[in-house]
Amino acid sequence: MFVPSRPMRALSAAAIALGLALGVGGAASAGSYAVEPSWFTLVPPVRNATITLTDLSSEPIRLEVTGLAWTENDNGVTRLTPSSDILVFPRLMTIPALGRQLVRAAVVGPVRPSEQAFRIVIEELPALAEIVHATDGARISIRTRFTLPVYVEPVNPAPSSRIEDVAVRDGVLTFALLNTGNIHAAGSALFVNGRDAGGRNVLSNEIGDWHVLVGERRVYTVDIGKNTCLRHLTISPSTGAVPPAQTVNVAACG
Repeated sequence: MFVPSRPMRALSAAAIALGLALGVGGAASAGSYAVEPSWFTLVPPVRNATITLTDLSSEPIRLEVTGLAWTENDNGVTRLTPSSDILVFPRLMTIPALGRQLVRAAVVGPVRPSEQAFRIVIEELPALAEIVHATDGARISIRTRFTLPVYVEPVNPAPSSRIEDVAVRDGVLTFALLNTGNIHAAGSALFVNGRDAGGRNVLSNEIGDWHVLVGERRVYTVDIGKNTCLRHLTISPSTGAVPPAQTVNVAACG
């Protein structure tokens, strides 16, 4: 089973604002492309998928596609490393104006007990004309870079997580969400609610799109104010997401 997401258009912020990428000496190039899907999950026994890249501009576009292993630190900073477990073909391509290119992605090796996470990196390359007819002087060129998440589900998915390291200091609540399951935890929102010793609601906060990869933890911070005292803290994801709502006891004031 292949689970795709909705299409995602990859455009550089500068290209959106200016409509083109500027270079010194009057040189200019416009580069934009669409990626479909914007992420996908491979469910055994399926081990491959097709990505459609579409040139949205009136000029040919050159792209390089690479598959990399994906991990993150406690603050959500992405780490991408070379991996022989994911293959993409073709890796280099030139897409004609308003044309399309299919890219095949495949994960090799046996299915593992825990979910694997990869990113497919799509980078725009300089036009051949810029390389062949390069002129003297400085040149500024803005290139787009899009990363597409890929998850490979285990045979027996088992979501699990726990909240740990809850603390309040100087009016700031911090807590960590540890993914103890074998698939990633994610959702469109993470709701943080707190009650005081009398059971009154004293905190209501929402964290936007979030995810925690298998075996990793994510530290979150919430400004609760220096006069807020918490006794019970409840962390709950948006409907249909994992993990389930969890409540922990807290004895702290901001």
